[in-house]
Amino acid sequence: MKSGHVGSLIVLLCMFQLGAAADADRFADHQALRTLRDSVQVALNKGNIQDLRACLARDFTFITSEQTVLTNWTAVATYWDGLFRNDKSPVKGMATKITADVLTQFAGPDTGYCHGTSRDVYTLRNNRKIALKNTWSALLVKEQGEWKVRAVHVGVNFLDNPVSDARELSWFGKLCVALRLRELPGEVEE
Repeated sequence: MKSGHVGSLIVLLCMFQLGAAADADRFADHQALRTLRDSVQVALNKGNIQDLRACLARDFTFITSEQTVLTNWTAVATYWDGLFRNDKSPVKGMATKITADVLTQFAGPDTGYCHGTSRDVYTLRNNRKIALKNTWSALLVKEQGEWKVRAVHVGVNFLDNPVSDARELSWFGKLCVALRLRELPGEVEE
């Protein structure tokens, strides 16, 4: 084999090994990001916002499905209490199932973005449960060696969702719902 071919072969082997090492590093990142997603989901489902705090980056932006912008921990806690711990709120609990539609796309060694959906089941004060589908996107950063959520934007289809469907019910439909003669739009048994 000519020396030029040997040199090219060595370069190709080195590039392959570097690529394999990078893929192995990204595999570990993807596993850590799946763990982060699961931690967020468990914290939300348990209503443990202190555990949620551990998942967020030092500086973060969280835009909720009804487009409330939260940029600090006090705002998150106030929002959570107002939604789930306020007797005047129609909602008393939530369970979510978060699904990523794609693997995280890395914009750099410590930055990535992802998007997906969630199925959120809200428990109303009257114990009825309503399922709602959200779409989300997230910016993820590695801080001190751990992946954290830097920004997340959650959205609901404002033209097609159980809340807008309930508002469109006739007075008779609303009466039937109140008398439990029919289900609320989006109502589930879970």
